[in-house]
Amino acid sequence: MKVRLRRHFSPLCPILGFILAIPLYYAKTLLKRENAAVFISGYTDEESPGRLLQALQTGDQIELDGCELTVRAQIKRFNLSAHADKVGLTQVIGKVNPKHLILIHGSLEALHQLARSGDLRSKYYIHIPRVGEAVEFGVVPASVSAKQLARINSPQEFEVEVTAEVEGAWIRIPESVVAQDPRWQMLAGKGVMKARWEGLNLKLSPVDEQQLAIEAALTAGADCCAMCQHFETKTSRCLCLDSPLSERVVDPVGYCLEYSAKTDSATQDKTLEDSWAAEDEEACD
Repeated sequence: MKVRLRRHFSPLCPILGFILAIPLYYAKTLLKRENAAVFISGYTDEESPGRLLQALQTGDQIELDGCELTVRAQIKRFNLSAHADKVGLTQVIGKVNPKHLILIHGSLEALHQLARSGDLRSKYYIHIPRVGEAVEFGVVPASVSAKQLARINSPQEFEVEVTAEVEGAWIRIPESVVAQDPRWQMLAGKGVMKARWEGLNLKLSPVDEQQLAIEAALTAGADCCAMCQHFETKTSRCLCLDSPLSERVVDPVGYCLEYSAKTDSATQDKTLEDSWAAEDEEACD
């Protein structure tokens, strides 16, 4: 194969589909050396010299700036991407820290997956516009829920006052949080919260009656749905295909003829942990 390349092109360094100009001397020198190699990474435009170059093989004839030479160097192509992955993108977003985040250039599924990554939804107004759709800054997207809006506009941290007494202690939440933050109403709506130590941190979460029923059933240890190996703790559903309750939300203290006990206490402990995890997930939604 014979290829002609002009002086103002560089066949050696394709960057993002284009060719960086380098001295023609390197092309003439490297391509004819047996101990040299030309590595092409990433995209090369179809009409660029780089695309012609990557098709060359050792032994081909090439005309370079009026001089004919035989290609003796190895020419290899590597499919390296200049795009960041999901982790890299979220890091860049965190550095820029915008108020509005507009996600484009990708399938809808991929864009929504990125929007759900990390804590993006709790920090930014996320827009995923369709072609022709206008985005108005300062306007909250319709897809943003009340919980998300509260997370974005309300402070994520605040100081509380702890007062110790003989019979216990009081934790005083700032009045501004109680009066204005809708997350507080969601947290304290039933008047009782669950507290759990995580290392030196005390975590408060809303009490879920279903989770309380599961924990009570597990503690009692009697044969019931909560003690059955077919019981899914996070959703309170029965996963036994042979049961008339299959795929239904069941009463933790219920019972059916397809009951099959969990194997050991370790499994029961795992069920309790799943129950706590389900509460934590619900509190964060």
